[in-house]
Amino acid sequence: MSESDLAIVAALVVACWFGPRGLASVVFALLALEDLGGSARTAVTVISITVLLSVIAHGVTAEPLARRCAAALSGAAGDQAHAGQPELATRRLIRHTSGAPGRAGMR
Repeated sequence: MSESDLAIVAALVVACWFGPRGLASVVFALLALEDLGGSARTAVTVISITVLLSVIAHGVTAEPLARRCAAALSGAAGDQAHAGQPELATRRLIRHTSGAPGRAGMR
């Protein structure tokens, strides 16, 4: 496999890991509640715990996986792909410590 093929595989793995599984679980829980009523309580509890653990797992792994995927994709693209392109400007948050911004002198 070439380096660009590995980068594509890395991107696909990240996309699969962060897929819409939580939403599907919630839909299945709602269907179970609708069809089974109160007897679906155990299934809904298991689904709720699964969604909670999924949120925690995805939250913990989001940044490391994104960094690895970005490194793999930038390594495959090489520095030549971005030659001649300007750097993107960095946006900064301006914090106003006294009063509301833009309201000075307005009464």
